[in-house]
Amino acid sequence: MTRLTTEEIEAIRKRAEEGKRINVESTLIDEYHLVWERRINDVGVQFLSHAVEDIPKLLAEVERLRERNKALNTNRNEWMTSHFEFQRKSDKFRKALETIANSDGWLIDPAPLRTTEEAYDKCVDIATEAIK
Repeated sequence: MTRLTTEEIEAIRKRAEEGKRINVESTLIDEYHLVWERRINDVGVQFLSHAVEDIPKLLAEVERLRERNKALNTNRNEWMTSHFEFQRKSDKFRKALETIANSDGWLIDPAPLRTTEEAYDKCVDIATEAIK
């Protein structure tokens, strides 16, 4: 589906506005007879001749926009799902890092009962658990 340009929409809008001025005239023959003559002025002719093209174009534009809106909603929902999953993992990793940083106060004050290798192994264990 092709998108209606701004110019096309404005042209349709202009014809619709001008179409409100379609003249229908009546003629009084005598006091008992009134004859309605339908004379469509040039504005009416323009409006009616383009209506056959304008209405399908407008309907196609509505359909195109609905499809785009549907796709945007789908993309938004997928993004939100992945964002919340990322947030969940981020919180899990943050908690693991806080646990590592506060583990027996080792990173603040090295624990006298733990070697560097033991502290490293504990950090790896905590990080590995967070990744699972």
